[in-house]
Amino acid sequence: MKKRFWIWGGFIVLLFLIGCTRSGNDSVEQVSDLDIESREFQEESNQNPAGNEDVSDDLMGEKVSTSIYLTYETKQYVESIEYLKEAIRSHKGEIESSVESTPKAQVEDWETEWDREQKIGEFIVRIPVNETDPFLASLEENVGIKSHEEMRSVDQTQQYTDLTTRLETLENTQVRLEELLEQAETVEDILSIEQALIDIITEKEIVQRQIDGIDQKVDFTTVYITILEESRPSNRNGETGFWSRVKEALLDSLYAFYYWIQDAAIWIIYAIPYILFLSLGGWLLIKIGKRLKAKKK
Repeated sequence: MKKRFWIWGGFIVLLFLIGCTRSGNDSVEQVSDLDIESREFQEESNQNPAGNEDVSDDLMGEKVSTSIYLTYETKQYVESIEYLKEAIRSHKGEIESSVESTPKAQVEDWETEWDREQKIGEFIVRIPVNETDPFLASLEENVGIKSHEEMRSVDQTQQYTDLTTRLETLENTQVRLEELLEQAETVEDILSIEQALIDIITEKEIVQRQIDGIDQKVDFTTVYITILEESRPSNRNGETGFWSRVKEALLDSLYAFYYWIQDAAIWIIYAIPYILFLSLGGWLLIKIGKRLKAKKK
């Protein structure tokens, strides 16, 4: 029996070793294939270093509008807001809209939940295209820790071309109607042509506003900025090592305990009247019980 056990055990171990050897060979082949492909790609890149730029230029037209979404976390909320407004002015930008609020944010950490006030500032800013990069660079070290960034580009070249063509057609139609108006003889013809002219002029103004809107979107970058007041900004430095995660977990647990202590103290303050009432009621019940026992004796 033992001999059969050792035979089967050895057979299973042999199959396991064969499987590991095959997977190891497959991974070596995959790595070698990747090395060959990466070397070929590097050679092509060296031959045409500006290849990526050419591809992006071919894909995007002349009229491209850009929107950038940014979220910052900061301890010094007021100072961050003041710096943001100063940076907008110094880079020739303008604030399209802004909202500042102080909602109660519910924070969940492990199994603990607590409510606390958190200031939030939301801004929609328009910055000239040539000032966008300096503006974004100035925010990096002065507004707070960047927790989110997103960029969206929309190619509006085709729409712009269609609108321009439409505007030219309307202008030509307007010129033709004005010529017909000069040649009109009856009151009915004059009124009819004047009404057509009013419709053409109105539509032309609408198309012109759309063209101007696209020009403004192309000439200015729209930046959506959210600034959050945080007692401890998140770790966004790309540190994903074991000890960095241990450090973050310890700090999170300490902050959770800190807010739990605060909530517990507030709860006790709110509960003092109830505690006193229950204590008094319990004391009275005990006194009454003792008197009843004394009478029975």
